[in-house]
Amino acid sequence: MNKIALMLLVIGFSYTAARSEPPPMDTLNFPANTGQPAPPANQINTVPVGTFQNNPVQTPTAPPTSVPATTDMLYTGIAWKGDTIFVMKAGDGGLLEVKLGKLALTHASSQKVKELGQLIASDHGKANLELKTLAQKKGIYLSTKLSKKSQMEYDKLAKLKGSDFDKAYTKMMVEDHKKNIQLFKDELSFGKDAQIQTWASDKIPTLQHHLKVAEEAEKTVDKTDTVQ
Repeated sequence: MNKIALMLLVIGFSYTAARSEPPPMDTLNFPANTGQPAPPANQINTVPVGTFQNNPVQTPTAPPTSVPATTDMLYTGIAWKGDTIFVMKAGDGGLLEVKLGKLALTHASSQKVKELGQLIASDHGKANLELKTLAQKKGIYLSTKLSKKSQMEYDKLAKLKGSDFDKAYTKMMVEDHKKNIQLFKDELSFGKDAQIQTWASDKIPTLQHHLKVAEEAEKTVDKTDTVQ
């Protein structure tokens, strides 16, 4: 038994050694020596980095120049960031104007102020519908609720009635429409979307008319308050 085990061990060792030996040189598949000099080192690898032969890796394309490369939450993939901000501000402001205009019908004591509220609520209501349709085309979400800031302004006026409301409301409408007119003009100067700019341009005359009526109503309220 010992002799048999020893013979098997010798045979196994010889087989393992034979497998570990390199193959004869004449069996290796080396290219034939053509007598030509070896190519320069920088030309040896002719396959571009990042590709496989017959299967090139797809390199991500750069974003088109018509939209900004940004991951900002305001960017929707269609409208530019600046245009998106304008639409969102205009939408929130328009919603506040409608709500305050309706509030004026029940809280104001001056007929002039009530007429101002009715005018603003009606015009901004129509403009809001147009803006909503435009925003949907551009992939911009407009909330149906007031922003935190606008809600605070609404709540502040909702606590007032009579002459106090008249003074506060007309003053706010004058200030807000001056700011809104500038906001809309800025969109014309710095915006990128032609359709959004056209909508803004069409609304500027209406905002200017509202401002004029609001200033007249404010003067009427001030005179009434002085007489009393």
